[in-house]
Amino acid sequence: MSATLNQPLLDVRAAAGLLNVSTRTVYTLETMPWMYPDSADSYLALLRAIDRPGAFGVHLDPVNLVNSPERFFRNADLLRDCFAKLPAQPFFP
Repeated sequence: MSATLNQPLLDVRAAAGLLNVSTRTVYTLETMPWMYPDSADSYLALLRAIDRPGAFGVHLDPVNLVNSPERFFRNADLLRDCFAKLPAQPFFP
């Protein structure tokens, strides 16, 4: 995966390595305001890159996504975007 300003370089080998330790291993990354995943789109890209349904899931903390005045005043749009794009099912096997 190549990196551009709009597409972060995601090194998924570390996450895949953790998930290879055990069939009972479950891993998530929490949304953060200053690093990836920082939006529904970047989280979706990460889920697709790791491609481990049932083992890698979403830890969505919407407050951590509010990192600008635009997101603050349009927080309902931000939440709708997250819930429309990210998987709704539990990630536990």
